[in-house]
Amino acid sequence: MAWHWLIARKSWNLDPILSWALIRNREVFMAALCNAWLSGMVMTVTIVQIPQRFMIVDRLSPIDSGVRLLPFAAVMVSTSVLVTVAIAKFKVFAVTSLILGALLEIAVVAGFSRASTHVGIEPSQYVFQILAGVCVGICNIILLLLTPHLVEKEDLAVGNGAINQIRILGGSLGLSIVTVATTPTLQANLVKVIGPEQTARVLDRTNQIQILSLPSETQAVIIESFGTLYNTQMAILIGISAAQVVASMLQWQRKEIILKK
Repeated sequence: MAWHWLIARKSWNLDPILSWALIRNREVFMAALCNAWLSGMVMTVTIVQIPQRFMIVDRLSPIDSGVRLLPFAAVMVSTSVLVTVAIAKFKVFAVTSLILGALLEIAVVAGFSRASTHVGIEPSQYVFQILAGVCVGICNIILLLLTPHLVEKEDLAVGNGAINQIRILGGSLGLSIVTVATTPTLQANLVKVIGPEQTARVLDRTNQIQILSLPSETQAVIIESFGTLYNTQMAILIGISAAQVVASMLQWQRKEIILKK
């Protein structure tokens, strides 16, 4: 922040990715940045957590787990394309779309947070993946298309760059938040079952080999503990998605922005 402020004060021919003029736009653009930041949290945690659940709880290989993430990834991309096409043909209310997307996101992560903690994939997990892809796809593309309406023409490039950068930053931070919030409880539960040394090995390199080397009764307890961990992480995303609704509402104006061709 100090560096961007210094660049703004000097007459250097530099265009920082987050210009001071955009930072001073506290009303709408900063709310859009906040929205992108929170959306990045949900997107990144989902992308990382779902394959991990398939590997640890459902005992799938890394390749199979990655393939089963395709419903989320494919729908997220296709939703962005379809929304762009819809904007070219119809009038789309930007903020209303963001709010509806965030509300649906709350329902989706709430559903994920109630997934089974035992071996076996429920069909509902794929349904929630598809709905999560729709939510994230809507938020991602709407925020990018909204930027030209919020910043001056000369700030358009850095505005779009800032949206993308803050989304990545939010993803990294969100992953850290859910990991730090849930790992101590998992560690305490595992220590009761397999002791501190074995717990350290399992957490240091979490994979099927470490878990399958243990007795079957112990495996069931460990898998259930990991399933509870992943459900808790999704429950944390409920609050993050709710904050996204607030960030979207902060972008509301008397004359709502309509995205069109």
